[in-house]
Amino acid sequence: MLVQTYYLNNKGFADSLLTDIQGFYLKEINTYNSEGLKINTVSKSKYMNTNMTDTTTYQYVNGNLSKEIFSDGNYTLITDFEYYTDKINYSKKSNEAQDFTNDNVNLRKKATTNSGNVTNYAYEFDADGKVLKQITTFSRGDISSKTFTWICK
Repeated sequence: MLVQTYYLNNKGFADSLLTDIQGFYLKEINTYNSEGLKINTVSKSKYMNTNMTDTTTYQYVNGNLSKEIFSDGNYTLITDFEYYTDKINYSKKSNEAQDFTNDNVNLRKKATTNSGNVTNYAYEFDADGKVLKQITTFSRGDISSKTFTWICK
């Protein structure tokens, strides 16, 4: 059974998260800047008497996550993000309510890692400019899609 406990700050975002998945424990501690954007996550986990710690830092441009740097002390993964600056992320507030952390202002266009992986994002929209479908293409050729239904306008 999965049990997650969020500890929220005055903006409704998670300062920390405790996860228990049948003996695997994870504690995430988040730090936010003055704009309310998550800038750092320290994750500590324990599984079968093995303790692990990793850190992820986040950088933003115009309210969009531009760079994510993950490190576990032995390995570092850097991901750079690009956005469609003319396409508003209408699901921002809904995503924030589900994830308890900030979301991007615009729709993601591309993610590129220092290991050479590239992920591209394309969208189909309704007449109001809201996403109906997200198509994700991965560098190895795989494609996935998500469909969205908007009940409130």
